Amino acid sequence: MKFALNTVVWGRPYVHNLLQVSLPTLFSEGNLLGNGKLDRFVYQLMTTEEDHAALRKAPIFRRLSDLVEMDVRFIDHIRVDRSDATHKYNRVSIAQTEGMQRARDTGCGAIFFLYPDFIYSTGCLAGIAERLDIGHCAVLCPIPFVSREAVLGGAMARYGTVTETDRGTEVSLEPRQMVRLNLDHPHPVNLGFDVAHGRYGEWPGVFIWSVPDEGQLIRSFHLHPIAILLPEDDPRFYVHFEVSIDDEFMSRVYLVDDNFAHVTDSDDFAMCSLRGETEPPHTMPGYRSDPRRAALWAEEFTGTLLRHFLKTPFFWHHADLTESAWAERVRQSAAFADQVRYRLQVPDMVLQIEDPEAFAARRRRKRHFVHKNRAAG
Repeated sequence: MKFALNTVVWGRPYVHNLLQVSLPTLFSEGNLLGNGKLDRFVYQLMTTEEDHAALRKAPIFRRLSDLVEMDVRFIDHIRVDRSDATHKYNRVSIAQTEGMQRARDTGCGAIFFLYPDFIYSTGCLAGIAERLDIGHCAVLCPIPFVSREAVLGGAMARYGTVTETDRGTEVSLEPRQMVRLNLDHPHPVNLGFDVAHGRYGEWPGVFIWSVPDEGQLIRSFHLHPIAILLPEDDPRFYVHFEVSIDDEFMSRVYLVDDNFAHVTDSDDFAMCSLRGETEPPHTMPGYRSDPRRAALWAEEFTGTLLRHFLKTPFFWHHADLTESAWAERVRQSAAFADQVRYRLQVPDMVLQIEDPEAFAARRRRKRHFVHKNRAAG
């Protein structure tokens, strides 16, 4: 099976992130180095003609082109009439729809979604490919936010190995080094995901239980589909979507009992997403441990599949696990998830009386699906 490595990138800041941070972390063991299966990868770059000209000048991009087959697709034709807040997500989603079809048409059996602001530990590409090879339909994991300012300021060199070559930078971060980088330099909203911190990170639906000096147990409505198989005979995979691949696409295509590979331990491999410290999402007063508040958000912004994802605990750690401490966090988090799911299953008639605000959120979710179904039809 061949794999398409899809990256959608345009605009100077994202081109800079790709060349200076993201690609260097892929030049590491178990990714583009020490991986004997590079002939199975096709790097599917979706960008503008202007940005492609800038990318081609970079030594690390030319090195990438020498290592793997390249498939460059221009996205100048993708224009969306949306607000500044959502424009980039719409354009990425539309490009990814085209990327999936292109991958299938060119003989690829799966596609990896690699973003220009993602950074990767060692072993990511090899680990993902292994799970697809044994038949999993998708590989899913949380992608914690890390401070862009810290990473661009050289923080990775304090945790891993940064090597300068005449063909670009190589960055090697073992999974536990990646976790340490994230926990030492989080985006501020990560603090609002911690159920005990006293701040509330509004979006997305992520919940963290900290284990001092070891890491975090994470449960999340939003798990990133880092890679998916591409069936030939399922037209749902190639239907236009706009919101995001981890929300609208996943909810439309998959069932809760599909054969997912959940990466539940960061020791397997770890990824983070760069985000500027002043960029949203932001925090606000209030504890993340309030199940009513979590359910209120989920009523409007999650479907059946994303609610199912909340059942899976993820161990994000930089030290060996103390069994008793982590078992207690699993118990606490499972009890919280059960409370949230219970509230989401309250019948309309009861919810309308007992929690009108949540009922209004549920109605907005229903109207959203009606609109989407009409648009699809």
